[in-house]
Amino acid sequence: MRKLVLALISILLISSCTPSNEKKAQKLIVQQLKETLNDWSTYESVKFGSLDTTFTKVEDDSTYLLASAQFESFLDKSNKALDEMKEYAGMSSSYYEYKFNLAKIIAQIYLDSAGVYAPISDSIKTHFVPSFKGWSMTHSFRANNGMGNKVIGHFRYYFDPEVTIIKKSEDIGEK
Repeated sequence: MRKLVLALISILLISSCTPSNEKKAQKLIVQQLKETLNDWSTYESVKFGSLDTTFTKVEDDSTYLLASAQFESFLDKSNKALDEMKEYAGMSSSYYEYKFNLAKIIAQIYLDSAGVYAPISDSIKTHFVPSFKGWSMTHSFRANNGMGNKVIGHFRYYFDPEVTIIKKSEDIGEK
């Protein structure tokens, strides 16, 4: 019985020594700043945000992006052809009537092509279900820039699901 209690206590001590995801994220941020700041010795942490979950967005889907881009491209080309039609509208020569009718046909072709991609992107957007993709954390800090002036930085860091690497960071100081 005594050995069982000792074993349980040692397991609890070992498991309590495992850093939390929040601590792991903070450590990764500090490590990255050590490697990227102009003057690490002037670094002062102001505030770490809390660790938050991140989910996929429909804009992460390559099929959706392709369909949306194709739709926008064909719609833009159709609008340009419609603008060209307006240039030739009301002109009486056979040349301008030909140019008007040609622009009208081209506008319709591009509009029909855009119509093919609209339901594809709409369907993907409608049926999209976000899934867990990792974590994010904000961090504010002070440090000297390359000219030796003290500046404050506000960044959001994105981590993999296991909080082992920083996948991306973005400056949110202007937001």
